Amino acid sequence: MTTNTKELLTLAARAAGKLYDPTRRIKKEGMWVVREGARHQDDMVLWNPATNSGDSWDLQVKLRISLTYNADGTWTAYALADDGFVGINADDTDPNMAVLLVAAELGKAMEGV
Repeated sequence: MTTNTKELLTLAARAAGKLYDPTRRIKKEGMWVVREGARHQDDMVLWNPATNSGDSWDLQVKLRISLTYNADGTWTAYALADDGFVGINADDTDPNMAVLLVAAELGKAMEGV
């Protein structure tokens, strides 16, 4: 996993309100986040919406991200942010990456909050 993907995961986790331990090393399979509905903060699971369609779907629902398939085989993901729409055209044919990119943009917008 590239450093860029690690940063994207961290920003997307922030946008989705995922609790994670920044001191835990992000693994190739994803980052450690607290399981939904967990009673203890150390009940963690690997989370990676870049490669896991279930995690990507959860992001789409939680952040109200819409996904559109384009005629050229790429995907566009967009969401409503405080200051308007955030839209990303993914350069590849991976819808999960398009969702992750928009979620990361939403997380980046929260940095000043």
